[in-house]
Amino acid sequence: MLPRSGVSRAVLLGRHEGIRLLPAFRVRAFSSTVPKIPVRQEFSRLPQAQGLYNPDNEKDNCGVGMIANLKKAESHRIVKNALQVLERMEHRGGCGCEVNTGDGSGALFAIPDTFYRKECKTAGVELPPNGRYGTGLMFFSKADGVYDKCKTVIEKHCAEKGFEVLYWRDVPTDNSTLGPSSLACEPHVKQIFLAPKNTDISALMLETELMILRRRFERDIADNVATAEDWTQEFYPCTLSSRTIVYKGMLTPEQVGQYFKDLRNESFETYLALVHSRFSTNTFPSWSRAQPMRMLCHNGEINTLKGNANWMQARESVIESPQLGAELTQQMLPVIDKSQSDSGSYDNVLEFLYHGSDRSLPECMLMMIPEPWQNDGQIDEDTKAFYRFYSNVMEPWDGPAMIAFTN
Repeated sequence: MLPRSGVSRAVLLGRHEGIRLLPAFRVRAFSSTVPKIPVRQEFSRLPQAQGLYNPDNEKDNCGVGMIANLKKAESHRIVKNALQVLERMEHRGGCGCEVNTGDGSGALFAIPDTFYRKECKTAGVELPPNGRYGTGLMFFSKADGVYDKCKTVIEKHCAEKGFEVLYWRDVPTDNSTLGPSSLACEPHVKQIFLAPKNTDISALMLETELMILRRRFERDIADNVATAEDWTQEFYPCTLSSRTIVYKGMLTPEQVGQYFKDLRNESFETYLALVHSRFSTNTFPSWSRAQPMRMLCHNGEINTLKGNANWMQARESVIESPQLGAELTQQMLPVIDKSQSDSGSYDNVLEFLYHGSDRSLPECMLMMIPEPWQNDGQIDEDTKAFYRFYSNVMEPWDGPAMIAFTN
């Protein structure tokens, strides 16, 4: 019943044994003084479609790095090394005529529970055990009333989905090194902490429910609060997870550690980091389109994006997750947020496949980006059978040069 194939609607979110794929690795830096300039209400510099420019053609060519302790031993050294990797990717990122306004840079970390527990305790908030609460950084426009309106919507959906908001934290930042363009659209950066009222919920289901919750309030804010055509100019949740946290922005690689004071705190300890330096190919930078996304860092261009997005949209009328059922599946739709870049669109589909099925993350990745297997004599027949099966289910997202990913 899926468009363009005879595969049943359950196959896309059904079960098949996964194949492991290890993330790859790669290994930027500016600074200057900032003049006094007026502040924009939006935190995106993306213009509307005009003349030969169309935001649908936004593409990224970037630098990606990854560092981890294989024994999951947490330390601040991981953070320092990750930022050093990022700073050394100057040649992989971009900036405008201002050397201190970058196309976007950031880092994804495994949640530094000890650090957040200490910060919350200072504010009189006791966090549940590690892995039993969700958190995420969120961007809010500095326009009057936007934060309060968005906060009301977010807390309403949290209550409806059975979550208790524990704390809204002001993320400490230092914008003294930002360039004029980045500073003009700098957002308020807040961090939410929330916990499920159902204490028996599994770790995986908690992560799925947090993703669904995020999509619900995203859609509500886009439809009923945001006044800009691109709602991410006024509000953007970098992530909402019980496992990972993303620090990013319209920054150069060197500015990431300077801007986010958390990352300079020795108590900020983790065992995993993905870093990304964005080079927007003939396009415009913004705070929300910086990477990492929620599950990945991407280098390259997805050349088949429009076709991939159209086929994904065509499936939405019949698709249903066998794990979650029809109601929760509908709460994850639409799969692709049209305000996203090619990398953001890929990330939308990846988290939908991962949370909507019992597939492993590497299996979802290989469904979407199969290697060129048809005429490769070095690939065994079982692996070719895997790719042949999924070629009837999902069109390849063709073009990425490299992707690092994590759940």
